[in-house]
Amino acid sequence: MKMRQLVLVLVAAGFSAAASAQEATWHRHSRLQLGVEQDSNIKEAAEGAEAAPSLRFLLDLGRRRQLARSTFELSLQGGCQAYWQRADEDKAVGELRVGASWPLAEMWDVGARAFLRLKTFLRGGPDYAHSTFTALAQGRLPARMALVLSCTREWLDYAGSSLYDAHAWGTEMSVSRALCGSFTATATCGVEWWCLDRPALAYDRDLRLWRALPQQHADRLISGGVRCELHKLGQWALGYLYEENESNSYGYSYAQHRVSLLAGVRLSRGLLLRTYALLQRKRYTDPAAPALPVGLDTEREQSNVWVVDLSRPLGNRYTAIFRLARYDNESLVRGRYYQKVLVNVSIERRF
Repeated sequence: MKMRQLVLVLVAAGFSAAASAQEATWHRHSRLQLGVEQDSNIKEAAEGAEAAPSLRFLLDLGRRRQLARSTFELSLQGGCQAYWQRADEDKAVGELRVGASWPLAEMWDVGARAFLRLKTFLRGGPDYAHSTFTALAQGRLPARMALVLSCTREWLDYAGSSLYDAHAWGTEMSVSRALCGSFTATATCGVEWWCLDRPALAYDRDLRLWRALPQQHADRLISGGVRCELHKLGQWALGYLYEENESNSYGYSYAQHRVSLLAGVRLSRGLLLRTYALLQRKRYTDPAAPALPVGLDTEREQSNVWVVDLSRPLGNRYTAIFRLARYDNESLVRGRYYQKVLVNVSIERRF
């Protein structure tokens, strides 16, 4: 109920601010996408991969309203995926995003964002709800710099078992500077405190036995990184992120490095080429794997990813899209990775 109340407060505040200015107008961005996809590993298995085609449907409805320095944004997205002769993998996802910002002083703005994601497997599976609420302040500094401070509350609730339910507090700071008209550099640092609704576990390596500790499973995730963006001859972004997780439960502490690359270039005849790559190197502190995974949905974890997206407009409202993606992600078992290749062809209509 807390998350629902926060979302309702944001919606009411945003609409109240939007209605207070007669000159404000709504900006709409909506799209409908239908496509077919070939999945080389539908169960994200480290061994014995099974391939199957599927039909994908996506509806995205977005609204944005600008009132001088105040903004209100609302986005509702729903999608489903149906597999050929593998109905046990059919799933549906719904997402709601709400955001608003207001001026606090001449150089400062404050705002809030809420996010809710519901995922359900139509024939039974690890259904869950994921929600976040973020309060933030953004300041404009001298020398073309900007400072963003944020505090986030997060919840994860699985329908099948409370062993994987979790909640978290987090705070983050980012400083960005426009070095020239088209180049921006951003540095970020943050910390999150996660608490799972289950006891922490200790492992006796001599007896090879697990025992439950009196305290709850708690993690502290510290992160820091840099990101550079170039908006010239296309769109380019290069980022580096370091994360270190400290856990009071055996087998969950780790350190990892992540490098990401995002590029978008317009080619001839209206073609748009976009690519995204993520490379991760992860090292665990404890030698043995934990007794339980952190969650039940393997698709929430992205370790090593490469995606190529090629699109071409078909008139004013339609776009043809071809997407090729390869994943080398960590499975639910620590240190074991699965490989997956996705080939997707779809048609998108904007309205």
